[in-house]
Order: sequence, then C-alpha cells, then structure tokens
Amino acid sequence: MRLGETARGLSTLYGTSLLVSFGHGMTFPTIPLIVEHFDVSLFWGAQIITAWSIGALIGTPPAGIIVDKLGARVALLLGPTFVIGGALAVVLSPWFWLVLVAMMFAGMGNSTWMIGREIAGVALVNPDQRGRMMSGFMGTNSAGMALGPALGGVLGDNLDFRAVFLGYMVAGVFVLALSLLAPVKSKEEMPARPRPASAGPKI
Repeated sequence: MRLGETARGLSTLYGTSLLVSFGHGMTFPTIPLIVEHFDVSLFWGAQIITAWSIGALIGTPPAGIIVDKLGARVALLLGPTFVIGGALAVVLSPWFWLVLVAMMFAGMGNSTWMIGREIAGVALVNPDQRGRMMSGFMGTNSAGMALGPALGGVLGDNLDFRAVFLGYMVAGVFVLALSLLAPVKSKEEMPARPRPASAGPKI
C-alpha cells in the first residue's frame, strides 16, 4: 500500500525528529569523558550543553528568515549539515575551546532544522490537525532525548567520547538524507493566506 504525500511527509518528519533528539541526547554522558580528556574542570565540561543551547538560541532568528525567504526544504538541509560539521569538529578537535565552538554550530543546526520541520509539517496537514501534529513532534523529541543517553553511555564506556560524537554525526547524515528525499512543499507551493483588503475610502 502506497502512502500519500501527507503520510510520507509526516512519517519522515517524525522519524527525523527522533533521530535529531536521539543524537543530541547521546552527547550528555560524554561530559566526564571530555573533562578527563581535555583536563578541564567539571564546570567547563558542562559548558558543552550551554554552548549547544546558545547556538540554538542564536540560530533561531536566522532560521526563520531562511524559511521565509528560501523555503522549509533549505532549512531542513542546512540544519543537519551544521550538526554533522559540529559533531565532526568535536571528533577531530585537539582543543577544548574548539569543542565549545563546534557544539554551538550543532545547536544552530538543530534550531534551523526544527523551524524548517514545523513549517513543513504545517504545510502538510489541515488546520484542525496541527495540534496533533505538534504533539507528535514533541513526543518524538522526548523519546529521542530519553533513549539517546543510554547509547551514548554505552559507547562512552566501551570506546570514548569521539565514538559518541561519531554516532551523533551518523544520525545527522541520516537526517540530511531523509530531509532531501521527503515530500516537503517548496516555498512556491506553500499556501498563502489572502491579505485583507485595504480599508481606504471608497470612490
């Protein structure tokens, strides 16, 4: 049985939502490993979460502009590209400060992708289904954040923090590929709300 465009689009968006949050959740258990490897304090090690969050904050306004000007597809592709680059930079970094910068880029990518995801989802469903669509997004985010630390802990215990970030990068690659193939409406196909007529004087 072939799925329709809406079902395929939502399935892809839900699946990639799970992967995005799962990849981010994997990074939490790496803090003690990063502290030990780079010989920094626990305070500084915890700043990888702060750096990611600052990146997500910084990336949100440009993400909105990207979606408005270029369409949701561009945001869905640009976001995981930033995540992949950030995760790879952590794997290769010889300096702790570069890890913080890389995590900021990953956070920017996450917020860019999430804005694109929500606009893409809104374009796929009827107005009376948008609440259920958004609850699905929040549910898959929560599931990924709950499951990700388990795999991150296993990889960190048996290998090292680099293996965890390689896993984060692989998740980003899958998200990028799925976002490329997803039936997401282009900017030109997005429904436009008619503007109200000007209330000027009648002639």
